[in-house]
Amino acid sequence: MQHISHSYQTIYSELAQRALDGAFTSEFSADGRFITAAVKGRRYWYFDMPDGQGEEANLCRSCR
Repeated sequence: MQHISHSYQTIYSELAQRALDGAFTSEFSADGRFITAAVKGRRYWYFDMPDGQGEEANLCRSCR
């Protein structure tokens, strides 16, 4: 197996992380937040957007 230099490993890792960060940013608004909710005894994470009145208003569309 060929050895890959540490600098190339670091560059690849940084590129992969930036791609993941970009995908996350495009999927989730900075105005929202992640919350947990218990459903049938199991805990699930949902993305919540505020409704402007300080209430949890809009859980993810597939969770309604």
